[in-house]
Amino acid sequence: MHASWNAHPAVIRLAVNASHAAARLREPAMRVVDAVQMMPAGQQIETVFAAAVILARGAGLDPHELVVRARRQVPDIEFGESAASAISDYAKGELR
Repeated sequence: MHASWNAHPAVIRLAVNASHAAARLREPAMRVVDAVQMMPAGQQIETVFAAAVILARGAGLDPHELVVRARRQVPDIEFGESAASAISDYAKGELR
């Protein structure tokens, strides 16, 4: 567990809300996809979303708002970065 989870939930919420650089999410997002890739496709999707909801609730964040935020960030995450584009390529090729 990362040491930042010892912070007060308000500090974690502030860090999420103050963050604006989607590029820093590229490599960690790829790690998440890598961690679940051996599971059946449907289970991969449900697992990632279940984990996201658990993490969001633990920090007192609204998972729905984070999905909306992520949808806005994805173009920046994927733009010009082969590792991030690999996530989309993986989902298009492996999950279909």
